[in-house]
Amino acid sequence: MAAEAEVTPPAGLAAIALQLVARSDAKTAGVWPRAAALLGRQALEEGLDAWWRAKGIPLEKCTTHAQLLCLPTYLKDEETARQLSYVWSALSRVARRMRICMGLGSVPPADC
Repeated sequence: MAAEAEVTPPAGLAAIALQLVARSDAKTAGVWPRAAALLGRQALEEGLDAWWRAKGIPLEKCTTHAQLLCLPTYLKDEETARQLSYVWSALSRVARRMRICMGLGSVPPADC
């Protein structure tokens, strides 16, 4: 029987992301911040999914973008919902840029 993969909770992912940002190695200077951005985005997405489940609102299967559009209505705190949406969008831009720089997307920008 195969062992189940260990799942890191959102708070653990965020802690790992912070540790990666703190690394100072000239050889991998651009790698750790990008990895931290991906982990941060994953932590936010998993935390949001958990929040919907805890509230009993079946939105965890929707895209994160759709969840964030619904969030102000259910959270009843428009400013926090706006900030979460902004952070997720910024982290998504980093992830998209990382895919492009790795040759997995469109033409890479000159500064990759």
